[in-house]
Amino acid sequence: MVGYLGFGLNLGSAAPMAGAGVPWLTPSTIVAEPGTGVNGANQWRTSDTSPTGGVMTIDSGFTRRSGVCRLKIDASAATAEGVSYFKTFRRALAQATALTGAYELWVWIPVVSAGGHTLQVRACSGTVANPPTSAPANRHQLVFAPDKHQSGYWCPLYWHKDGKLFSAAHPNGVAAATVAGTVDFNAITEVEFDWSISAATPLAERYIYVDCVAFNGRSRPAVIFGFDGFGDASHESIVLPLCQSLNLRGYIAGDGDAAAANSAKLTTFQNAGWSITSQGMGHTNYQLNPGDLSPDFDEAEGILEGLNLTNGLDLFAPPFNARSLATDATLLSKGVKWARTTGGNRFPITSLGKPNPLLVGALDIGQKTAAQVQAWVDDAILAGYTLVLYGHTIATTASSSTITATAEFTTMMNYIASKRDAGLLEVLTPSQHARMAA
Repeated sequence: MVGYLGFGLNLGSAAPMAGAGVPWLTPSTIVAEPGTGVNGANQWRTSDTSPTGGVMTIDSGFTRRSGVCRLKIDASAATAEGVSYFKTFRRALAQATALTGAYELWVWIPVVSAGGHTLQVRACSGTVANPPTSAPANRHQLVFAPDKHQSGYWCPLYWHKDGKLFSAAHPNGVAAATVAGTVDFNAITEVEFDWSISAATPLAERYIYVDCVAFNGRSRPAVIFGFDGFGDASHESIVLPLCQSLNLRGYIAGDGDAAAANSAKLTTFQNAGWSITSQGMGHTNYQLNPGDLSPDFDEAEGILEGLNLTNGLDLFAPPFNARSLATDATLLSKGVKWARTTGGNRFPITSLGKPNPLLVGALDIGQKTAAQVQAWVDDAILAGYTLVLYGHTIATTASSSTITATAEFTTMMNYIASKRDAGLLEVLTPSQHARMAA
């Protein structure tokens, strides 16, 4: 399946939610588009214009925005099978531009069967040629490794110059950093990215599409949190009383075959405003067993519907956070509006669009300290991210990776509630987020 979901949003007119003290949306300013050619003034230029640099073309075929061409870079002929690829692609800006907030590079990166793509996305200042012929003296970047971008869909490689990007592989975050010179963020003169492809990546999967680069767009900061396991007793005994005292609501995700035995608990959570979210049947890894997803989804949804647990029937939380293009296609065909997976995707909605809501990145709070989660929340506030959290069990001692210590969890929830009360972020259920992003 090739495509994206729901672009052309008019979020700028959306009314702010009650109690919020920040704007719903700051529009993005496009500073570089594909243009009408390559390697010339006000056009993208590779650091190596020989055929080994990869073939760049302006193409009107597979576009993200109606009527706007995109840049295609095809490196399939630039290297041999089993050889890695690394090139820099640069674009001088028509005029020096201030980067005061977020940077977003909209790309389409294919899903790969082996290996992977990494992009080091940069903002540069100083005197540059147009077209650029060498690396500028002052460069600031954030690295988007395969666990920090969505593949198979148009997505923004979105970062804030003062923030971090978090992922399952980097729970402490990866900060944007100056890699050369001293960057003047009030006068960015060039945007660029290094594109590297590992040697294991098949040649046919060595291409990307680029739509545009934009500065300073921002979505409302938000936190979504929840728990996996319909039958975990700590959800009723610890989580619900604390969250009710703080007026917080989240989600409970679990397998359909565990729903009937826990229907009273789930009804209590649903009545309290929490989303009840399916994980299919038998806690199956659907990335490895995609053919099982359709019948399992239908069976689980039927069980939840029969129990009148119907407020999350358009949501899904894949077990093990495992997904693929095949599972995405199945969920889309079922009308699913929101699904959670791992990685650093913070689902930033800007005036240019949104990533695929079936690839909402989430971070595990199991065995995490309150300080770690507070850092995630702070970065969401800074950059305008939606931060999605999930846990399993709350207990006195975090003795395994699926347990969060009660004291740490209490501090986490109080911190989130305090930031909400200060008007710095929203706390949303997946159902609310799905409707907001639709």
